[in-house]
Amino acid sequence: MNSEFVRVLVVAGLVVLVCSPALAANADMSNKEMEATAERIKQTGRELREEIQRIREERIRMQEEQKRMQAQQAAERKREAAGREEEARRNAAALAEAKRGKRAESPRATGGTREGEA
Repeated sequence: MNSEFVRVLVVAGLVVLVCSPALAANADMSNKEMEATAERIKQTGRELREEIQRIREERIRMQEEQKRMQAQQAAERKREAAGREEEARRNAAALAEAKRGKRAESPRATGGTREGEA
């Protein structure tokens, strides 16, 4: 059993000696791959931050545009309301004038006489 144990130990030692340089080379490659991956992650992070900033700025511009449009619409509604009020005043004045004119014409139309006309 001792000889078998020694054989296993020797084989394991040889495997370690043979595989160590390959693993070390692989470790270098892994470090390079990890550095490349880290750089890609950093680049992606920068791109995402830029995109988020662009979206924020666009949202702010859209909100400002919406406020401007709402203010324009409110001003337009105010002008329209003022126009309707002015038209209503003119119509009321014209109606009052027409009523006064009818009242003034009314005695003449019925053939009525005024003092001093007989």
